[in-house]
Amino acid sequence: MTAMTGEHAVEVRDLRLSYGSHEVLHGMNSSFRRNLITALIGPSGCGKTTLLRCFNRINERYDGVATSGEVLIEGRNIYEEGVDLIELRRQVGMVFQRPNPLPISIRDNVLYGYRLHTPRNLRDRAHEDQALESALKSVLLWDLLKDKLDHKATELRLEQQQKLCIARLLPLKPALILMDEPCSALDPDATEQIENLIRGLSSEYSIIVVTHNMAQARRVSDECAFMLLGEIIEQRRTEDLFVTPADNRTADYIEGRFG
Repeated sequence: MTAMTGEHAVEVRDLRLSYGSHEVLHGMNSSFRRNLITALIGPSGCGKTTLLRCFNRINERYDGVATSGEVLIEGRNIYEEGVDLIELRRQVGMVFQRPNPLPISIRDNVLYGYRLHTPRNLRDRAHEDQALESALKSVLLWDLLKDKLDHKATELRLEQQQKLCIARLLPLKPALILMDEPCSALDPDATEQIENLIRGLSSEYSIIVVTHNMAQARRVSDECAFMLLGEIIEQRRTEDLFVTPADNRTADYIEGRFG
């Protein structure tokens, strides 16, 4: 993939996705700006997670999925023939609803993707140690875990596990980070920690977050897109969307009249 240019991290052109005969995304057109946090909101079943998973082509793991249209990341259509999915998923990292650390050491968790994608002749212990420390510092875990790097990651508290899953992406320097309800399994204190972390990462990374929590969307995102029935109804600066929505359907949703 070529270096990213322009103001957009992602551009979506006439994107359609179907599960069998059921079309979930209907000719979607949108763009997501670089080094901002964009929240996707909308009622359950509106296509938020499906859209998010189009950006790393994980939807294709399911039988009967058909996708058409274009998704440009770093200026290249990731649905064109010949795209290397392993390389794509190095460029586009994903954090899931529930933390999913591997049942290995903290060190090996953080370095897992780095080792997978970096040729052996281009890495050594010094480079690995630097990548490890930098990633854990970015998620505010280094001081806490620097003397426990050989402990199993699954022994960490839930919010620490989610921070670790974010740290696992960072040595690869992804162009885009996707987050699918990253706080849904966490209590309010842990949620606040993860939200603060997301805000801190946005200076270096483009981030798209799916959330059902409209208060969270308002707290954490720079821009917000409201989805309904497989379409983006409205996408604007977050404060504008919540204070002066341009579409009555957006107003109805954020004011709790449906969803």
